[in-house]
Amino acid sequence: MNSHTFYKQTFTSETSHQLVGILDSIDFKSLNLEEHNLDYIEKMKPNFFYYIQMFDYAINTLIKDDDIDNKWIIDFGGGHGFLSLFLKLKGFRVIYCDFNINSVQTIKKIAEHIGFGPDYYVHGSSSDVLAFIKEKDLNIDYLISTDTIEHIFDLEEMFYNFHLINSSLNMLFTTASNPKNFIKAKQLRKLMNKDEIEENIPNRRKYLAEIYHDLTDEELNDLANNSRGLRYVDLPEYVKFYEENRSFKKIEIDAYNCCEPEFGSWMERILPLEDYIDLGKKYDYNLEIKNGFFNSLDKKSVKKILVEQINNFMVCNKTFGIYLAPFITLKYSK
Repeated sequence: MNSHTFYKQTFTSETSHQLVGILDSIDFKSLNLEEHNLDYIEKMKPNFFYYIQMFDYAINTLIKDDDIDNKWIIDFGGGHGFLSLFLKLKGFRVIYCDFNINSVQTIKKIAEHIGFGPDYYVHGSSSDVLAFIKEKDLNIDYLISTDTIEHIFDLEEMFYNFHLINSSLNMLFTTASNPKNFIKAKQLRKLMNKDEIEENIPNRRKYLAEIYHDLTDEELNDLANNSRGLRYVDLPEYVKFYEENRSFKKIEIDAYNCCEPEFGSWMERILPLEDYIDLGKKYDYNLEIKNGFFNSLDKKSVKKILVEQINNFMVCNKTFGIYLAPFITLKYSK
C-alpha cells in the first residue's frame, strides 16, 4: 500500500479510535503527574486523534504487511507513552525508553490506571536500552521513535547502539525538523536563536566562570559565545585549545542549531536529508523518506476542505509535497 492509502486509513483505524476513547476517559489531573508532563498532555487533549493518526501512519509505514503479532518493538524517546499504548493495542510486545525520568513515571502511572502498558520500561539512552536488551536476551525486530531524532546529540552513537541490538533492525523516525519546509525551518531557527541567547550562552559562561578563574570577563564571554553546540563535558578541551592557540577551535555546526549544554539535547536540530541518508549507508541501510500531513480535524468548512486537499497532495507527491510537509518519516530498512 502507498502513503495515500495509509493516510486515508488513519481516519477509520479501529486501534486509533480505541486508544482515543481510552485517553478521553482519563482524568489526567487525578494521576499526580509531574507538572510539565501534565500541562503537555492537557494541551494535546483537543487533538488526541491527530496525534494518534500520526502514530498509525508511522507504524503502517514501518511494518506495511508484516505479521507483527507478539513481535518486539522499541518505543525510543517515548515521552508520555501514548505511542507505546498504541503499539500494545496493535499486538506488539513493547519496550518503552526515555531519558527523562518524569516521562517514565508518567506512562507508568497512566498504564497502572488503565490496566495495560509497555512490557518493559527503560530509563536512559540508546546505550541503556542496548544493555537492557542484551541482559534480557531479547530478539528485537522493530524500533519507532517520534519527535526524538532531532534532539539526539550524537546520532552516530545512537545508530551504532541500534546496530548492536539487531544489525537488520527495522527503524522509523518522525521529525518536524523538515529541512525542505522553509517556513517551518525559519520558525525553528528563530527559536534556536532565542534559546541560544537567553539560555545556552549564559549557562556555558556560568560553567566556565566557576572553573576557569584566570580567564578575563572578555575571554569568558568570547568562549561562551563561540562554543555553540558543545556540552559542559566538551568545554575543557575547547578551553585548552584556546589557551594553547589563542584562537577558537572550529566547531562543525551550521549557523543555527544549538543544544542545551548539560546533556546535549539539540533544540529541534535541522539536518540536511543527505546527513540522514549517509548515516544509514554506514550500516548498509536504505532510507525511505515520506511526507506527513496537517491536522484537518480541527478545521471547518472551506478551511477543512483546503487542508485535506493539501494533505492529499503532500502524501501523494513525494518530491514536491516535502516542501509543505509539517513532519516527515525516515524509514531505515535492509
